Amino acid sequence: MATARTPCFLFVFGMSVCYFYVVNLPLPCCAKPNRSVKNKMRVSILTLLCAFLAVSCEQKPSTNTSPDEERPMKITYLKKANDDLISFCSCGDSRVTFPAQMDCPWCGCGWLFTCITCRKAFTFAEGVEIETTWQDLARDDIRNKWKEEPSEEDVESWIEAMKEILADVRVGERYVIIDGFVIPSDSTNLIFDGWAAHHEFKDLPQVRALANKAILEEQLSNRSYWSTNALPEEE
Repeated sequence: MATARTPCFLFVFGMSVCYFYVVNLPLPCCAKPNRSVKNKMRVSILTLLCAFLAVSCEQKPSTNTSPDEERPMKITYLKKANDDLISFCSCGDSRVTFPAQMDCPWCGCGWLFTCITCRKAFTFAEGVEIETTWQDLARDDIRNKWKEEPSEEDVESWIEAMKEILADVRVGERYVIIDGFVIPSDSTNLIFDGWAAHHEFKDLPQVRALANKAILEEQLSNRSYWSTNALPEEE
C-alpha cells in the first residue's frame, strides 16, 4: 500500500539514478573536450531531469478532511427519546439537527429539538451511539434545511459547533434543549446564560410540564419571559 512517504522515496531514488547516468553520459561530438563545459552540460541535464521527476511525483493538494475522517465511526449523538409532552416527528429517523433557534425562541425553536429528516419538533432526546460520520450528519442537516448542497466550509463549521454542543452527551441519558444548551432531563437548580436569555430553573420546565402543561405558558412558550430575561445586546 502506498504511503505519504512514497513520492519522497521515488524522488530521492530517481535523483540518484539520474545522477549516475547523467555524469557518465558521453559528450556530443560537436562539443569541445573541456572539463568545464562537460560539467555545465551535465549539471544542466541533471537539473532538467530532476525538475521533470519532481513534477511527475507531485502529490495532489491536501484537503482539510482526511480520508480517515470520512470513514463511518461510532458517534455519540441524540435521537428522539419518546413522544412525551410535544412530539410531531414520526419519520423513524429522529436524529437531532443543529439547534434550530431563531429570534423567536418562545415559539418552540428555543426549547424543542428538531428532526434532521422531517424537520419536525419533539421535546425529549436520548443519547445513542450511531455508525456514521460527522461529515454525513452535517450534510444531511444542512441539505434538508436549505434544499441545496452545503459548502465544505459550512460542513466544517457545523461539525465544530455541534461537537461542542454534544460534548457531554452520554449514551442512555435523556436530554432537553433550552436556548442552545443540551441539558440532562434530571438536572436541577440551573443558572445559565443561553444564546438569547438568562435562565434560572429549580427544575426543568419541560419535565415539570409533564404533570402540568400550563407551566410552558408561564415560561418557555411565553414571549414576555424571554424578553424580560433577554441578554444585553452586544455592541
